[in-house]
Parts: sequence; C-alpha cells; structure tokens
Amino acid sequence: MLVYSVRMMSVMGVRLLESWGLKVEVGAHVFDRWGHFLAGSDEDRLADINDALADTGVRAIFATTGGKGAYRIAHALDFAAATRDPKPLIGYSDITILHLALWQHSCLAGFHGPYVGWDTEYYGDDAAHHLRRALD
Repeated sequence: MLVYSVRMMSVMGVRLLESWGLKVEVGAHVFDRWGHFLAGSDEDRLADINDALADTGVRAIFATTGGKGAYRIAHALDFAAATRDPKPLIGYSDITILHLALWQHSCLAGFHGPYVGWDTEYYGDDAAHHLRRALD
C-alpha cells in the first residue's frame, strides 16, 4: 500500500489503514512543499504516483488531500503500468482529474473516498467502514 500525498499525511489516517492489517508505505516526496499550495514539484509528485502505479506490491494509492496541481501531471501518468497492474486510486476534489485520466487511458476505476489525512470529526466511522468494504 502506498500513500501518495499532496500535503502532510495524517498519523490518524495511517493508523486507520494499519488497523485494517494494511502495510502503509509513504511516497518519497510525501512531505515536500512547493510554493504556497503545492506538495512538491510536478516532477516529484508525478514520480511518486508513477512509482506506485509501477510497483506490483502496491495494491491501492491513497491521496491525503485534494491534490492542488493534479491537472498539471495527469497527462504524464504511467498508463501502461496502470493497465498492467490495476489498483484503485482513492481521493476526491482535484484528484478527480487523475481518476478521469486513469479511466480514459487505462480503464482503471478509482474511488471518490476519504483522504488519508483522516479527520474522524469530518468523515466519521461510517466513512471508514464503507471505504474498507469497497476495498475488500
């Protein structure tokens, strides 16, 4: 399991995934910041997600926030890797452009679901329960 982050990840979200028995790996650039709004350079964010798409040990990719700037890297995703070894991308908001690109080029479905930057007050226990069921 690789956590692709566009902002600082939540310890609570990682703990939640680990409580499901998942092994959480963190992208190389997960804590990067670029300018005022971006979580790292386009090249580094793209490298993290493409590494996850190509890694056959990764079974799902989670965003931690909305993905400001995702539109700047969507065209360069490794669609061949996504087709060879399909795995869902979980996230919403600006991450939607990545969902659409992966569907268009690889017929890879993702989930509009909670970020790993988990906030129980915002999402609640039901969201965690339903996400887990969707991934099983």
